[in-house]
Amino acid sequence: MANWNIFMKDFGLITPLQFATLSLVENESLEGPELRKRLKSKFGYNAGRATYYEMLGRLKNDSLMEGSYCLSETRGQIVRAKIYSATEKGKNEMKRARDFYKSVDKID
Repeated sequence: MANWNIFMKDFGLITPLQFATLSLVENESLEGPELRKRLKSKFGYNAGRATYYEMLGRLKNDSLMEGSYCLSETRGQIVRAKIYSATEKGKNEMKRARDFYKSVDKID
């Protein structure tokens, strides 16, 4: 996977994992644990918490995703939860990646 990620970065596109993550928050905001749960159920991504939050941090550092805090109830307690959503830049990168993948389908 590392070589593919380097190729995608050199090509100027987001990685497949970034694509999967942004696709989940492109049209709705999700709390971190819910986003992780959906990545696992929909795409089979099952990394540890540290790796997962590091990946989210990279998306935020690249201004592709943003996070904000809200209050949420978990097991009967009010906790501060982080909500993630795609930025306009992230949505634009999703469009670029979709266009790229569509063009690959047309290569003979």
